[in-house]
Amino acid sequence: MNLPEKLIDSDYIWIKQWNFGDQDSGSENPVKKLTEYLTVLKQKWIQICEIDSVKERQAVCEEVFKNDQEEYRLYEAMKFLMLAKAIELDNVKVQEKEIPLFCWLLFARDTSTDPYQFMKNHLNHVGFTGGLDQVEMFLLGYSLQLTIRVFRLYKFGTDEFVTFYPDDHKEDWPMVTLITEDDRHYNVPVEGAQVTHIEDEFHCTVIP
Repeated sequence: MNLPEKLIDSDYIWIKQWNFGDQDSGSENPVKKLTEYLTVLKQKWIQICEIDSVKERQAVCEEVFKNDQEEYRLYEAMKFLMLAKAIELDNVKVQEKEIPLFCWLLFARDTSTDPYQFMKNHLNHVGFTGGLDQVEMFLLGYSLQLTIRVFRLYKFGTDEFVTFYPDDHKEDWPMVTLITEDDRHYNVPVEGAQVTHIEDEFHCTVIP
């Protein structure tokens, strides 16, 4: 919960340029707002983890998408965790220590040569006028310590049909599954009455 204040106090004062969109435009201190959103994420995560029933977990998750304000706070908190991880990995890179391969791609772009540029040109637009690029999906996985398995429908029949973000922690991190038709819009497979068949062993209903 102290991460926003700690980073700003560590010479990352530019974090105050975080874009909260129209919902919080011109509102309170960004440190206070980000801390509040991280608290919402932590509380929601704990709430869901304490539920044993898969059906009940699913119901709680679906409620998130019916509450625009809560959904907004959760994705802003996750975006901030991505920024914090980008800063951490960039520091490791500067010290010439080993970093995951995707980091070189992340910071090789003209628009994200450092964490500030990444926040300004990419993260500040996610959820408003843009989405996550593939290399940012790797960062999301690292930020949440999750392996994100994606079934890429337009790559069906190729080696890229199933992609993992990241692909180096498949054995030791929890795994979640998404489905995409274009690497821009992702869907969550859930249990339901209607079933779509994608290969014999993978059945799902897709919701946006």
